[in-house]
Amino acid sequence: MQESPADFTRVAVPSIKYYAQVIWEFMKKIERSSLCLVLSADSDGEALADSMARIAKDEKWLIKRIFWLAENSLVSIETEIESIISEQSDVVVVHSRDKDNDPLFRAMKKFNATGSIWILTHITEYGISHLDVLPTGLIKINARKRQVNLDYTLYSDAIYDAFLLFQAAFVRAQSKTPYQMDDEDECFEANTSSREIQDLVKM
Repeated sequence: MQESPADFTRVAVPSIKYYAQVIWEFMKKIERSSLCLVLSADSDGEALADSMARIAKDEKWLIKRIFWLAENSLVSIETEIESIISEQSDVVVVHSRDKDNDPLFRAMKKFNATGSIWILTHITEYGISHLDVLPTGLIKINARKRQVNLDYTLYSDAIYDAFLLFQAAFVRAQSKTPYQMDDEDECFEANTSSREIQDLVKM
């Protein structure tokens, strides 16, 4: 049995609360207050819907529509996406752990989903056949949390020192001629000129 990338995503579930946190921060930053949700009909989708509902209540945002992806036909997907686009919400959040999300993104391309800001969770990409399926202009959020307390000066200094070492080695290699020898070369020549080695060569 051949496993698909979508099967592997069942092992480590990203934090849905983190997705909701990122969406909340983004919408606050751009000062938007209405959204639609396109979610897979599973525990992930329900958790994200609940998180966004709590945030919307606290922020007095409006969730205009939720579309649950559950073995939908192409016709029903296109109908729902057309309806979501007609809602003209500020933001549309797409999160799906389904194995075949190609029809969803083809419908978005068909109806020119450019009137709203579309946010895609990175886990949704595991259900597409090729990146070309994705419409242009999507904003993708990743489940990996931002690293904190990193000493970026330390990293930049280390990279700079490594570059200097490489540069010095390169200059040294370029400056040497076939007739120039290091101490190691002279030592090797002295050893090979010894009587024992000369006698060995004659044998």
